[in-house]
Amino acid sequence: MREYFFNYKEKEIIQFFQYCYINKKEYYPKKSIQEALNISEYRYKAIGNSVEEIKLKYPTFQFQYDKHGLSIHFSKEFLLLKVYILLFKETVGFKFLLSIYNENFQNLDRFAESVHLHQQSVLSKLKPIRMLLKEYSLEYLLFKKKISGDEYRTRHFFFTLFWHLHDEEDPIIPEYPESFQALATMIHECLPMHSHEDIRKLYLFMKITQHRLKNGYMITELPEVIAKVRNPLISYEVFKRQIQGKEITNLFFKKNLNEVEINYLYYVFTVVPTYTCFEEELPPFRDFYNKEYNKIEQTIFHQLSQHMKRKLTTQEEDFLSVNIIYRTTYFLSYGSDEFVPPYSDLEYFDFNDPTRNHYHKIIDEIIAQMPLKEEKWQRIITSQSFRSSLFQLLSYVLEIHHEPVKVAILSKFGKIHKTELSSYLIKLNPRPIEIVAYDQSPDIIFCDFPLKEGRILNPQAEIFFISVKPTPSQWLEIVNFIDVVRTKKQFGYLL
Repeated sequence: MREYFFNYKEKEIIQFFQYCYINKKEYYPKKSIQEALNISEYRYKAIGNSVEEIKLKYPTFQFQYDKHGLSIHFSKEFLLLKVYILLFKETVGFKFLLSIYNENFQNLDRFAESVHLHQQSVLSKLKPIRMLLKEYSLEYLLFKKKISGDEYRTRHFFFTLFWHLHDEEDPIIPEYPESFQALATMIHECLPMHSHEDIRKLYLFMKITQHRLKNGYMITELPEVIAKVRNPLISYEVFKRQIQGKEITNLFFKKNLNEVEINYLYYVFTVVPTYTCFEEELPPFRDFYNKEYNKIEQTIFHQLSQHMKRKLTTQEEDFLSVNIIYRTTYFLSYGSDEFVPPYSDLEYFDFNDPTRNHYHKIIDEIIAQMPLKEEKWQRIITSQSFRSSLFQLLSYVLEIHHEPVKVAILSKFGKIHKTELSSYLIKLNPRPIEIVAYDQSPDIIFCDFPLKEGRILNPQAEIFFISVKPTPSQWLEIVNFIDVVRTKKQFGYLL
């Protein structure tokens, strides 16, 4: 989202913090910073001044710089995301949208004066915001001092923007203990599996709803894809009674909501949270699925079962079904003909994880088998948002059921030393391993002496020679090597 708000200056500052936070050196010569960020001497000085200003607002790091170089030291309280939030909140685009939300925007002249810019400069900075709103099927009308479009889309847009900048220390929309606790109590009673973060997200949405209703903006109609969604964990009738309860009504709405507003909140309470595997079998919940939903679900189940070489359990099917269909309805509900919005901020981060790269090939095969050829479905299924969601969900299922890598450890220094190595290796590995004897067909043999018999008994096993006392860097090498063998063992057909 930042590409619509940040100019090159904010991007350079974020790059500077990222570079220093990752490298954590005692001192950076000016030339090394210029080369790393590809900046001029003038920009080096400007970034230095900006970092000093940020330090005043967020004193969680020490910083000194001069014409020769700089030093920066981060405390354990430092959070890179907080720097991002501080920069974001100072952008012209964000200040404009916040003034529209708060209904403080009077005219362009007054706004330009408030951000200390010329009107033409403001207009140029608002062009990307116009593009962003268009992707959410919205537009701003300066002469009307408001955002134009479906009200449910407007609420979702502000929710997405404000949650993107979630900061419990300095929230954009203040939290009030009484109303937050009332909502938390309702959710704990009806939807106990929802996390603390889920409750905060839903509270934010409720406050946005409260604000919009107070200012006269009501939802009068919903598309079918929203209106028909049903939650497997709470019926519409039970939710309606809870959301219209006396305490929630008094603290949030002051009066009873109409049916369309309740229907939309039910959809939000269903789609916004994420769901992990369920401990108990769910009651029937696919009654609102249409033929297209069923085709998506069955294609994913069939392809995944083929790759796993076993049938999915009921728990796995429910987990995938609930998450995939709710995310699919989300993609259908928002965005535009050219844009599929990300389901989560996680999709903005590109993690290079070699141990999971083969999952992308599984996703490619699943998407290639999707039978839905209509334009709207192709737009969603081939989008990065759908791929990212599918990657997260399939990774979750596949990671849970990794077969353990069989490891044999041979040491000439006795069983106690061997047991210590085995225990440490198990603690270090986030994925399952099984310690076996060297004659029990291990996948890997770790050995601290020249080996002959083990090679003869296990010609297919990987041999890895270790030090008597492996160093931290060698332990890291060992863990990575186990993951490589695991990938080859389980997904060799994809490599």
